[in-house]
Amino acid sequence: MAISKNQKKAIIEKYVNDISNFDCIVALRPYKLSVNELVNIRKDLYDLNAKVNVIKNSLFKIALKNLNIDQFDIKNGPYLIMFCKENINECIKILQKHMKTLNVKDLNKIEIVDGYLFGKYANKDYIIELANMPEKQVSLISIVNILTSPLGNVLNLIESPIRSVYYVANKITNQ
Repeated sequence: MAISKNQKKAIIEKYVNDISNFDCIVALRPYKLSVNELVNIRKDLYDLNAKVNVIKNSLFKIALKNLNIDQFDIKNGPYLIMFCKENINECIKILQKHMKTLNVKDLNKIEIVDGYLFGKYANKDYIIELANMPEKQVSLISIVNILTSPLGNVLNLIESPIRSVYYVANKITNQ
């Protein structure tokens, strides 16, 4: 069934809005991915306010061109695009989890092609590296521990002479 010009314009406008409104866009290449497998990926990403759409390549390329984005490597064949606004690290980790379960015995059912993060191009390696980073809360806890550890040592150094005087005074009074 052919798509009318007005429908094409609406699809391009939707792509432009999605690309503009989301901080992370990841292009995925599915190979023999079943509908149930795609639904499972979508369910897991739904809780993180992310979505995965099958795209019309030519119309998506036009939307990218309208936004002056030329690094995306969309070729012929089916593509999925993950749009994510928050929790980017977690969204990519979910993709990786599904890739590990789906990509077995040298049959890659889904692979990351490239992406666009915070208005800048990101290749496949960078996106995978991002997924391997610790989550935001773990990073914040590590930073707090790094900052408070030296302060604790300084506090012990300051309290040590006071404690010594206290113990000496306590022993003198007990004798």
